[in-house]
Amino acid sequence: MRTEIKLITPAIATQLLSRNKDNRRIRQRTVEDYASQMSKNLWRLTGQGISIDEKQNILDGQHRLLAVIKANKPIQFLVCYDVPRDTFNVYDTGLVRPLSDIFDISQACSQAAITSSIVVRYMELSSRCGKITGSGSSAKQLNISKQEVLEKYLTNSEFWNKVVKLSANCYTKYRLYTTSEIGSFYAYLILDCKKDESTVRKFFMQLFSIEQDSYTCTSTLRDFLMKIGLTNRKLDKKVKHMILIKTWNYFIRKKDVSRMVIGIDEEQQDIL
Repeated sequence: MRTEIKLITPAIATQLLSRNKDNRRIRQRTVEDYASQMSKNLWRLTGQGISIDEKQNILDGQHRLLAVIKANKPIQFLVCYDVPRDTFNVYDTGLVRPLSDIFDISQACSQAAITSSIVVRYMELSSRCGKITGSGSSAKQLNISKQEVLEKYLTNSEFWNKVVKLSANCYTKYRLYTTSEIGSFYAYLILDCKKDESTVRKFFMQLFSIEQDSYTCTSTLRDFLMKIGLTNRKLDKKVKHMILIKTWNYFIRKKDVSRMVIGIDEEQQDIL
């Protein structure tokens, strides 16, 4: 085998793909993800190369080459030539590196799993103007790269570390919401809705009974969720998020409520 670092242009990618025989099926979502990273200048030259066999057929790299064409941008790759054809069966059989590992390896923070999950969920809220689908919020589902998530954290690491600490403290007190649900909504209120951080902090501290309740709205939601937790009933994540918004709106209006009502208007709930 021989290797070289080569600038792959859309024209070269097209030429290489013309001999793309007997490869796995194309996953268009993967192509779009890669192209998005390339367009945003997030793609990096790594040791993971484009592999070509003795007959110039592609063994590994078809999605990256298609992304070069879609992004219409030349990208540098390590290219491996004369790779034995029989090695194809062992490509991509290793463990996929999760986002938390990326945070760990970069030594970005001490609580990689919690931090990365909070940042990803915040990015979901931010992209959907405070709404969630209830179907999960992985970086892949949101069509964002792991590098984008890491950079989002690194640009404001001091803030995110405070968010992680508060979320962990709240979750330790009462498991009403996950750390990612707590931290992402906290961050969204401050970063996107431009709410006063001390007010947002007070809301969560009171909701999780770390501080005394100023208004009954926080205790009403807390009691409601605790009662739900004692039954076999499960609240949809989307519904839980909606009643969190409703309680926040009550809180900033200094409103006392005696019961938590889940109505059909919840889907239209806006953050005040």
